[in-house]
Amino acid sequence: MQKILFMANSLYSGGAERVLQTVLNYLDRDKYEITLYSLHRENIDRDIYIKPFNYRVVFDKYSGKNVLFKILSEIYLKIKGVIFNYCPIEVFNFLFIRGRYDVEIAFIEGESTKIVSGSGNKNSKKLAWVHIDLEKNPWTSFLYKNDLDERNHYNKFDQIICVSEATRQAFLRKYHIDEEKVIVHYNPIDTQFILDKSSELSICLKHDIIHIMAVGRLVEQKGFDRLLEAVEKLKQKNIIFQLHILGEGKQKEDLQSYVTEHGLEKYVKLYGYVKNPYTIMRSGDILVCSSRAEGYSLVIAEAMVLGLAIITTNCSGPYELIDGGKYGILTDNSTEGIYKALEHVLKNKKMLERYKALALERSKMFNVQHNIQAIEQIIDK
Repeated sequence: MQKILFMANSLYSGGAERVLQTVLNYLDRDKYEITLYSLHRENIDRDIYIKPFNYRVVFDKYSGKNVLFKILSEIYLKIKGVIFNYCPIEVFNFLFIRGRYDVEIAFIEGESTKIVSGSGNKNSKKLAWVHIDLEKNPWTSFLYKNDLDERNHYNKFDQIICVSEATRQAFLRKYHIDEEKVIVHYNPIDTQFILDKSSELSICLKHDIIHIMAVGRLVEQKGFDRLLEAVEKLKQKNIIFQLHILGEGKQKEDLQSYVTEHGLEKYVKLYGYVKNPYTIMRSGDILVCSSRAEGYSLVIAEAMVLGLAIITTNCSGPYELIDGGKYGILTDNSTEGIYKALEHVLKNKKMLERYKALALERSKMFNVQHNIQAIEQIIDK
């Protein structure tokens, strides 16, 4: 049995984490013993992470009531942070990552990739997942001295797995790593899980208007600020609809303030984090992806499974998912592009129904068993 380490920044916050959940739920436990690390301690929801694994935490806080232990824990974490930020990552990995593994997987960019790159185990196979176009959205740069430094960390991996071909091409342009080491593997989509979860008890939405869904972290990359600007323009045209935004993030207060200041309360609802977003999404008509940059956009794939028409800005992964506009509407990557596409569909019910049908047709490409088998082949190779 192979021992596998998965390193993740977090367990629930976005699309990459939902992919992680699917992968861990389907990998064969007769073949693999899995240890999952996250940066900070999070509750393991066994309705989501169904199969067993060992769980460990990189920066774990003391949760007891002993005041002395709490003070010592805080001092220890500060020292740990200094070592992470200022010492070679090999030192950090040696001191704080427990166990010996046959395969070590950094399942997301950033801290997880940096930590796994410091492994001193020369006999382990090291894999790094890249879920985002790092050329357009270089969010990991704060962890490294420069692009060359980040490239040197990636070069310590045996294989780098990108979630779309456009993501791969952007990665190669940015880091100039040996092309043979960088491959494409589309994210697994558990269609039955999505359909089962969508059938759970949910709120009822009005049936006489069109409902637009937008799901993701409330950060600049996702472009929700642009989406609200487009909604304001649609309001001025007296077009009736409702936008439902599901997700948490640092822009939440700014977005809520925009809604209030521009009188959009009847048009927009921000839900925050929703444990089961599919019960709300299933009542939608349109999924809009307003991202400035995107690697694969898991939410587009999930919305296709639920039969929502897709409107997306022109960025790497979404372009491939809708086949350049065959299975959804591809807009200019701008506020105006989002606005025009929404206006067009909201005024054309036949077009809306056609793109709903096309989304369902495209969803047939998702086969979780085949996808997981391919991941196991990458691990075993």
